Amino acid sequence: MDSRAADEIREIDGVIRSAAHRDSFEPLQRSALRDSDITAVLNRYQPHILHISGHAKPTEGLVLEDDNRKVAKIGCPELVSLILSSTDDDRLRLVFFSFCYSEACTKAISTKVPYAIGVKDEISAESLLLFTHVFYEALASGRSVRGAFTNARAWLKTKAPEEFDSMVLHVQPGTSAEVPFLSSMGFLKKSADEAFKTDSVLAELSARFGSQLRIAGYVTDDHDVRRAIYLDEGLYVHRVRAEAAVSEFITKATADTSRGGKWLSIVGDAGHGKSSLLWYLFSALSAIPAFTVIPIMAQMESDLAAVVRTAAGAREVRRQGRLVVLIDTLDLVVGVDDQQLAKTISEIMALGALVVTASRKQEADQLGRLLSSNIRVELRRYNDQEAQQAIRNQVRIYYPDKSEIELDEQFDKVWGLLEQQRDVRELDFEPLILRMLFEAYARQEIPRDVNTQQVYRHYWRQVVLSDRVVKNADERRKRDQLCRYVARGVAFGDTHSDKFLIGSLMKNPDSGLQSPFQTIEGLVSSGVLQWAEGRSSVRFFHQTFLEFTAAYDLLCLDPDSLQEYVKRLLDDVAGFNFFRAPILKQLTIQSFDNQELHLQLMRELRRLNNELAAQLALEIIGKTPHSERSHQIVRQWIEEEPEILRGVICETVRHYPKSKTKLALDLLQPYISSNKETSIYSICTETFSRSEPEIVHRFLHSQLARVIESNDDTKTYFKNALCAVARYGAANAINDLLELLPTVKAGQQSAILDGIAEGLGAETAPSVDRVVRKVIDLLPKIPGKHRNEVWDSLCRLTGALNRVSPTTAQPIANWLVQSKIWRRDIGTALFIGRIVGQIITDAPMAERAIDELRSTDHFARMFNTGLLSSAPPELSQHIMRLILELDQKSFSGTDSIRALFQVVSSLSDISASQMLEFLSRWRWPTSGIGNPLVPILKRLAATDPQATKAWLLKQLKQPEELNVRIIRALTLLIQERPDIFDSSELNEVYEASFAVQSGPEVVAAAVGAIATVDRKLAQRMFTQLFEEGKDRQITLINSLMYSLPSDPDFAFQFGPRIIEVSLQQHIPGLLDNYLVTLKSVPRRHSVLLLSQLNSWFTEDITQRQDAKILGELLALLKITAEADPALSFRISQRIPIVSKGIAGGLAALYDNVSEHSDDQELLGSVLRAVAKVSAYDQVRIGNALSRTLPRLGQKLGSAPVIEMVMSVYKTIESEQSLRAILKAALEIPGWGPKENAALLADTELSSAVRSVLSTRTRR
Repeated sequence: MDSRAADEIREIDGVIRSAAHRDSFEPLQRSALRDSDITAVLNRYQPHILHISGHAKPTEGLVLEDDNRKVAKIGCPELVSLILSSTDDDRLRLVFFSFCYSEACTKAISTKVPYAIGVKDEISAESLLLFTHVFYEALASGRSVRGAFTNARAWLKTKAPEEFDSMVLHVQPGTSAEVPFLSSMGFLKKSADEAFKTDSVLAELSARFGSQLRIAGYVTDDHDVRRAIYLDEGLYVHRVRAEAAVSEFITKATADTSRGGKWLSIVGDAGHGKSSLLWYLFSALSAIPAFTVIPIMAQMESDLAAVVRTAAGAREVRRQGRLVVLIDTLDLVVGVDDQQLAKTISEIMALGALVVTASRKQEADQLGRLLSSNIRVELRRYNDQEAQQAIRNQVRIYYPDKSEIELDEQFDKVWGLLEQQRDVRELDFEPLILRMLFEAYARQEIPRDVNTQQVYRHYWRQVVLSDRVVKNADERRKRDQLCRYVARGVAFGDTHSDKFLIGSLMKNPDSGLQSPFQTIEGLVSSGVLQWAEGRSSVRFFHQTFLEFTAAYDLLCLDPDSLQEYVKRLLDDVAGFNFFRAPILKQLTIQSFDNQELHLQLMRELRRLNNELAAQLALEIIGKTPHSERSHQIVRQWIEEEPEILRGVICETVRHYPKSKTKLALDLLQPYISSNKETSIYSICTETFSRSEPEIVHRFLHSQLARVIESNDDTKTYFKNALCAVARYGAANAINDLLELLPTVKAGQQSAILDGIAEGLGAETAPSVDRVVRKVIDLLPKIPGKHRNEVWDSLCRLTGALNRVSPTTAQPIANWLVQSKIWRRDIGTALFIGRIVGQIITDAPMAERAIDELRSTDHFARMFNTGLLSSAPPELSQHIMRLILELDQKSFSGTDSIRALFQVVSSLSDISASQMLEFLSRWRWPTSGIGNPLVPILKRLAATDPQATKAWLLKQLKQPEELNVRIIRALTLLIQERPDIFDSSELNEVYEASFAVQSGPEVVAAAVGAIATVDRKLAQRMFTQLFEEGKDRQITLINSLMYSLPSDPDFAFQFGPRIIEVSLQQHIPGLLDNYLVTLKSVPRRHSVLLLSQLNSWFTEDITQRQDAKILGELLALLKITAEADPALSFRISQRIPIVSKGIAGGLAALYDNVSEHSDDQELLGSVLRAVAKVSAYDQVRIGNALSRTLPRLGQKLGSAPVIEMVMSVYKTIESEQSLRAILKAALEIPGWGPKENAALLADTELSSAVRSVLSTRTRR
C-alpha cells in the first residue's frame, strides 16, 4: 500500500472515530487489492459506502495488481461492472472514487447507486486528502451527501482554489442528495429528546440575542430611576437601503433551487447601527415560519464551531425550513484564527444556511482574503430622513410628559442645532452619537458648539461619574477606576474579545479594586456596562466608548507605563492590526493638551509610513484644534511620500469640519495634478461648497487655467463644483463658469446654464446679465443640432431669474427687445421671444403680439409666437379668447395659422370645447403643425376623448375635409386612448387612410395601439403596410411599443421578418429601430424576450458585424440579464467585438450577469470573457470592471480573479485600459502588497500606471 493511500485510510478512520455519530460507522480497511479481491470483499461485506483509493491516468484506468501481483489496469466500465455485479440491490449507497480522472466512473455508477464522488482531472495528494477529511467529517456529523460534498469543496477552495472544482458529485436520478445521509438510511433516528434539545438551544440563543441587541439606551425618570429603553418601543429607525438589499438577498437565495448556502456581510464603522439592523432582521425573519433563525453574538461565543453543530441539529429537526444564521460583531473574532473562522462559515453555508454577519469593514476585508461573501451591504451614517426619525423617537422617550406641540418644538430645536453642527461637520449623524447625546444632555440645554469629542467627555462626566445613583466622591472614584481597568483589560487582553471576565479582578489583588461588584452593578444600571455570559463577564455598551475609555486610561498612567502601551499600539498599526488602531487615534486626540506627547505620537505615525498610519494622522488633525506643528508633519509627509497618502486622503478629509475646510484643500492641493483630481472636485461639490463656498471658490479659481486645457471629464467635475459654490453664495464663481463656457461641449454648456439656474439666489442674480450676453454672443458658434439645447437652458435660466429677482430680469428682457438681436435669424427670434414672454408680457402686450402673428415679417411673427407661447399662465384664458375672436379672413395665411397652432399648444388650463372650437375655425395647413398638434391632442385625450373622437370621425366622413391632417390627429388619439374606439371605427380609420396621399404612412404609427383593441386588424395592417415599402416600415416598428406592456407576443411575431428584410435589403435601420423599441418590454416579460433573442440572433446574423445593431442587442441583453443571466451571457458570446463600443457594451453586460448569478461555472466563463474586453480603451469598460472584478472575487474567490489580472495586464497596450483594470483589481478581496510588488517590479509600466498601484496599500 503506497503512502498516500495509507494516509487516506488513517485520515478517514480518525475522522469517524471522533465524529458525533461514530457508532453508525464500521470502517473496513483493505489494502493492495487485486481485481479479484474487489469481488471477494464486496460479496462478503456488502458495504453501504465504498471508498476506492488509488492512481489512474487519463487513458489507462485505475492501477491494480492481477492475480500474479503484476501491475494491471482496469478502465471505468470494467470497474463499475465489477462493483455492481458484486453488491446487492439497494445495499450500496455511496461510492467514492479517490483517484484522478475518475469522473467517468461516477457517471456510470450513478445510474445504479444513489451517490458517487470522483475526480474530474488531476488533483494533488494533499488536496484530495483534505477533501476526504472534511467530507467524511461532515457526513459522520449527520449531514447530507450534498451538504458534506459542498462543505468539503468550499473548504478545499480556501486552500487550493485552483483544484477545488476537480471534485465532482453525481446523484442517481430520482434521488435527493439533500436529506441527511445517516437518517435516510435508518442509521440515525432523531429522538424527541434530541429535537427538544435543539429547540431549547435555539430558544436560549434567541432570548439572549433579542434581549441584548434590543437595548437602545437608558433614561432616568422623575423618580431618579434609570431604566433601559428598547428598540421595539418605537426607537428602531428603518435603514431602508440596507433593509431592501438584505430582503432582496434573502428572496433570491430562497428562490435558488440549488438550496446552497450564501453569505451576506453587513459592514460599517463602529456606531453606525449594525447591531440594531441585525435585531430588526432577527425580529422580522423569526416571524416567518419558512425560516429557522439561529442568532449568534460572536462576542459571547467561546467557540464559533459550536454554531455548526447547532445549525446541523436545527436542520435535522426542521428539514422544511431555510436556515438563517445571524452573527453579530463578527469583527471581534477576526484576527484570532482566521483559517478556522473561514472554515466555520463555510461549514455553516454547506448546510444550506443563509449567513448574515455584521462587522467593521477592515475586518471584513481581512477575512475576505480567505473566504468571500456573496454580497456586501455597507451601513453608513444616518441620512437626513433617518436622523430626523431617530431624533423624533428620542424626543418622545426623553420628554414623555410633553404635548405633541411641545414635542414638535423640542424636535425643531434639537434638529436645528444638530443640523447646524452637521453642516460644519463638527458632529455626525451616527446612531451611537445621537444615543449618547440624549443620554448625556437630555432635559438640559445642548451646547450650540457641541462636537463628537464633547459628547464623549460629557457622557463620561454625567453618566459614568455623576449619575444619580452615585452618592459621593468615593463612588465616583471607584466607577472611574473600574471603567479604566476594564477598558485596559479588554483593549490589551490576549484575545480580541470585547468581554472582561469579572473573576480576573479577584485573581489580581494589585488591581486596587476591592469588592467591585456593587460598582459593576451601578455601572450596568447606568448603561455604561452590560452583563455578558450570564453574569460572569461585562462589556462596554459600545466599542467606540471602550476605545475612548482605553485612551483616557492610558493618559492617567505614569509616563513609563504609558510609553509601553504606546509601543504596543504602534506595533499594531505597523502590522495593520485594526482592533486597537482606534485607541491610538483617540489617545492622540485626547493628548492634544500635552503637546509633547501629541507631537510624539504624530511623528511615530509618520515614522511607520504606511496607509493605516496615514489615515489615522489625517483623521487626528481633522478632529483636534489647530496645531501648525501637527499640520506640518502631515504636509511634509505628503511632500516626501505622496503615494502613501494618495489612497486615503480624499475619503478622510471629506469629513473635516467647516473650520478645517482650508486645511483640507491645502492637503489636497498636491494631488490636483494626479488621478485624484476629479475626486477632489467631487468633494468640493458634495461636501465643502455648502459650508465654505468662498474658500472653495478661491481654491477652484486657482485651478481654472489648467482645467480649461484639460479633458471633458475633468471639466465636467470642475463645472459641477463651480455650480455648487455659486449655488451657496460664491457669486464670483459665475465669472469662472463664463470663462469655462466656450471651452466645453454644447451639452456641457447647457449643463452650466442649468447649474446656475438651479442654485440661483439673491447673491448670484446680478451676474445673470453677463451670462445672457455671453451666451447670446456664443450661440452662433454652436453647431445647429446643439444650439437649441443651449437656447432651452438659457430660457430656463432667465425664467429662474424672473422668479428670484424680477427687477433684475426685466432690464434683460427690455434689452433683448430693444437690441433687435432677435432679428439675427428665425430660431433666435423664437427663443428670444420666449425669454421676453416669460418676463414682461402683460395683457396689452399679448394683444399686440397676436396682431403681429399675421405679419409677413418672418422675424416679427416668430418673435411674437415665442412671446405668446411663454406668457404667464394667468394670461392663457385671455389669449385663447382673443384667438377665438379673431377674424378668420385676416388670419388666412398659412404661416399665421401655424403660429396660432404653436401658441395654442403652449397655453394652460384650456378646456376641450375651446380646443375643438379652435380646430374647427381654421383650415389646417398641410404641413408645419405636426409638433404643436401632439400636445393639443394629448390634452384633448386627457380631458374629453369621446367628444374629440366624435369630432374627428365626423371630419373623416366629409370628403372635402378629408386629408392627411385628420388621419394624423386620429392616429395621435388612438395612440393615447385606443380603448375608446371599437373595431369598426378603427377599421374605418384604416380604410380611409388609403384615400389620401401619405395616409397609410401616418396611420402606421397607430398599429401597436390598435393591437390592444383588435389584434387581428392590427396584424393585417402590419403585414400589409410592411410589405409596401420602407417608407412605412420604420413607423410600423416604432408603433409596436404601444402593444408591448399588454401583449409582447404581438411585437415578437414580426421579429424574424424584420430581421430578414433588414439584412437582405441592407436596411440596418429597421433592425436597429426594432431593437430600440423592444427596450420598452416590461421587466416581467424579460424571459420571453430573451428566448426570442436567442432564436433570432444566431451566429449567422451576429457575424454581419453591424456595430449599431450589435450595440442595441447588447443593450437588450443587459436589461434582461437579471431574468436569465446564463442565457443572456450565452447569446452575448455570439457577438463579435467589432469596435470598442461593443467591447464596452459587453463589459456592462458582464457586470449585470455577475451581479445576478451565483452559478460558479457561469461566473468562471464571465471571468474569461472579462479578460477579453479589458484590453479595449473605453470608459464603460473601466466603470464595469470596478464593479465586476471585486464581485467575482467575492463569488469565485480571489485567486482566479487575481490570476486573470496578472496574466492579462501584459497584453493590454492602452495605458488608459491598463489603469482601469488595475484600479479595479485593487478592490478585489485578497489583493495585497504581494500583487502590487509583483506589478511594480515590471519596469515596463509607465509612471501613470504605477500611480494607480500606489493609491492603496493593503495588508
